[in-house]
Amino acid sequence: MNHNELRDHTHQVNVDAGWWPEDRATRNRPEMLCLIGSELIEAHTDGMQPDGHLPQYPAFHVEIADAAIRILDMAGGDKIDLDAGEPTAVVGQPVFDLMSVLTLIVGHALEGFRKTNLPVYHRSVADAYATLFRIAEVYEFDLMEVINAKMAYNAQRADHKLENRMKEGGKKL
Repeated sequence: MNHNELRDHTHQVNVDAGWWPEDRATRNRPEMLCLIGSELIEAHTDGMQPDGHLPQYPAFHVEIADAAIRILDMAGGDKIDLDAGEPTAVVGQPVFDLMSVLTLIVGHALEGFRKTNLPVYHRSVADAYATLFRIAEVYEFDLMEVINAKMAYNAQRADHKLENRMKEGGKKL
């Protein structure tokens, strides 16, 4: 499966799970971009300790996969060509490397979306996605393996079920 096929599959899984409103254009893109940023911050703060959901992987790897899954979903909603992405420099310094992706997402992509400059928005999202895979290469882990493991885990999570999200205190984002 290529990246755009995975994009479409991931997006459809999230539509079917009720994460998207019927009118997909009303899904809050700045909120989605900030949630991608929050995954990158968690990658930094949680580091290489075992992940709380998938303890066979370091949290850093799982949070990078979470960011990729969020990008796949959003890119599916907006038909962003992820195969067109060009990674930014990755130097093996976690703070620098994560800030590079954070800048693309919360900086360039958000500004492109806010100013209705869709080419900048699309390019920044695709470049951020490509950079996550470059990070995986530099830090020597199989990002696709972790994405698949996290998607399988998420499919079974009670807090991801629509009926539980609708309850008081349920996960909304």
